[in-house]
Amino acid sequence: MDSATTSRGVMILLLTSLLALSSSISLSKAEQGELHVVAKNASISVSILIDYGNGTIDWHDPLVLPDSSTVFNATLAVATVNYSHYPQGVFVDTINDVWNTSPYYWTWWYWNFTESTWSLGPIASDRHFLTHLDIIAWHYVNTETWLPLPHPPLPKAIVVDIDPDSLNLKSNGKWITAYIELPEGYNVSDIDRATILLNDTIPVDQFWVDKPLESVIGDYDEDCIPDLMVKFNKQDLIAILSSGEAIITITGDVNGISFEGSDTIRVIGE
Repeated sequence: MDSATTSRGVMILLLTSLLALSSSISLSKAEQGELHVVAKNASISVSILIDYGNGTIDWHDPLVLPDSSTVFNATLAVATVNYSHYPQGVFVDTINDVWNTSPYYWTWWYWNFTESTWSLGPIASDRHFLTHLDIIAWHYVNTETWLPLPHPPLPKAIVVDIDPDSLNLKSNGKWITAYIELPEGYNVSDIDRATILLNDTIPVDQFWVDKPLESVIGDYDEDCIPDLMVKFNKQDLIAILSSGEAIITITGDVNGISFEGSDTIRVIGE
């Protein structure tokens, strides 16, 4: 038997095994009403991750596709793909010139918002229809170890507004405030305030982590989009700033998905 025939046999076996493994997942999710269905909008916006398994990760978001697009359609829109047809569906052989080489194979996953984790695609990529704001991934995975995928970032930039816009380094005030807005499909009430950091170092003051949600959610900029108000210790921020313009970056998690947004303030008084 030549090597090409052997390789093709391995591919068929892997596809069959993955479909058999995910069939129980599919049944369970269908019973819970969590499997995706065909979207009804004229177009949908999704995010797609390509993880090459060597530390190289490409994100494509937002990716706007026609209604009734599949995972496979989305993949073709962002990558060069070689693939084979089988009765079970399309089997992806290579993405951007990275070929399946045992034990590494391309497998597709979707972000399970309910469980805040990646779930293995339950069917072939050309048979799974996407819905608006889906997050999917192609992972070049070692099928002997099945290492976990990284958490996805929030699609599209969030809006962060820092108050005050100018900060005097000699100020004795207690707080600096950040207002956070999320893109469509996400709720600021789902933000885990304990995960929020300013410039990767300063956490939200515990008093504001514990505040009831109804007291920290509003519409500060009056744009009809809810925002979350959080406050940080001003003296902690002053300690890491110098005069001039300063970029203030806010990071955190919402439903297990990381987000990041920035605002620029003027620093004076040194």
